[in-house]
Amino acid sequence: MRRVPVLLIALVSFVLFIGAIWAGCSTFLKSNSAYERGMETALADPVVAKALGAPVREGWFLNGSVESDGMASRGSWLVRLRGDDQSGTLRILGYKSGGDWRVVGMNLDAGGSRYDY
Repeated sequence: MRRVPVLLIALVSFVLFIGAIWAGCSTFLKSNSAYERGMETALADPVVAKALGAPVREGWFLNGSVESDGMASRGSWLVRLRGDDQSGTLRILGYKSGGDWRVVGMNLDAGGSRYDY
């Protein structure tokens, strides 16, 4: 019986550890001006609102990557957007060379349709 509290504490600690890693990675990926501009554009776009059903909200999970070779940086983010009618996936492509990040491409896949920006 003494092992149960130890196992429970270990399980809770593991879940908290994984949660902290997830929160840290999400914060890192979201703290990018290309991601922020892309999300602002998509959430304010009436085409997105019509495709997904207003209001449109950002999903919890984010898939993305940021790479740099020392001269330039590239980023790619996949964000789940949810509306009242359906969900969709927004892809944001960003590029940075010697200055601020820029959004260089965006598209939304929703309900079998693709909307390119």
